[in-house]
Amino acid sequence: MKFTCNQSDLMESLNTVQKAVSQKSSIAALEGVYIIANQSEISIKGYNLEMGIETTIQGEVSIEGNIVINAKMLCDIIRNLPDDIIEMEVDEKYLTKITCGLTQFTVLGMPGDEFPEMPEVQADNSINIKRELFKKIIRKTLFAVSVDETRGVHMGTLFMLDNDKLKAVSFDGYRLAITEETIENKDNISLKFIVPGKTLSEIMKIINEDDNEMIISLTKKHILFENENIVIISRLLEGEFSNYEKSIPKNITTEVIVDTSKLIESIERASLMISDKIKPPVRMSFEYDVIKISCTTALGKVYDEIPTKVEGEKLEIGINNRYMLDSLKASNSDQIKIEMTTPLSPMVVKPIDSDEFLYLIAPAILK
Repeated sequence: MKFTCNQSDLMESLNTVQKAVSQKSSIAALEGVYIIANQSEISIKGYNLEMGIETTIQGEVSIEGNIVINAKMLCDIIRNLPDDIIEMEVDEKYLTKITCGLTQFTVLGMPGDEFPEMPEVQADNSINIKRELFKKIIRKTLFAVSVDETRGVHMGTLFMLDNDKLKAVSFDGYRLAITEETIENKDNISLKFIVPGKTLSEIMKIINEDDNEMIISLTKKHILFENENIVIISRLLEGEFSNYEKSIPKNITTEVIVDTSKLIESIERASLMISDKIKPPVRMSFEYDVIKISCTTALGKVYDEIPTKVEGEKLEIGINNRYMLDSLKASNSDQIKIEMTTPLSPMVVKPIDSDEFLYLIAPAILK
């Protein structure tokens, strides 16, 4: 195998692909990147058996072939080369010469057939969605995905497509995030699938945010995201997602509309009294024309007020500061509506006049 390409193109491709490379594995090839030189294209793959990423860059291929090279070592080498043309040449013993200007490295690779095959996903069930819109959906729900490995399917986001509505739901046991957007569903297909939070987190980093479309294709066990010269494949999570609708309070007794930025600022001030070792709830008291926010710890105490109109019964509730801030920041709304039932019932955060999102935050016990 022998080819040349730009250092910057190769480095960008490696930075993307290594997100799917195993850090430690009993299979040496999984700690590497799989490079395939074919005609005028160089394909680079990373795959950790859970998620795979493939990118394609342009180059001049004089001898076709493939090889697996340790990802960390290759990334370190390419990163430290000048922004110039790189030549990569592999002999029959998989010794790989990497040349850039007067600099030359020689490293030992592995046969390409040692790299596990990534699953094939046929486009039987496919949807087209604007990248900007898909990232918006992820941003509004990803924060509520569980990071607890015992939580199974709740380590992912549930997606449901029905007619032209795409709904996404995340639930970690303490908070619930729901968002719904309208998309074009030409084939009028119905879909229900759970994407791991780790995959969605990488998509947020990799996919550009613009009006161009990406293609999402599914099988029973895998999902494929196609985005220009990048392909991301991931296993789907299998199992029964919680009946989250039962958690949403129905009989609202207290309702308030509040400026989101003012509430964020107030919660952040209260958070100054909270540390990694000291994590009491933030006390929120809803009265007729004001929200009173306070927090008292061994570090000190803070008190703040936000003038606003509160309708219904007076109510005091304890809230985890981080859970509240995550919800407020993800809402991306100038104003939000807060609905409550009792001090021991979840707090609902939603838009004033739409169904774009709904967040549920479990209360914390006040002492």
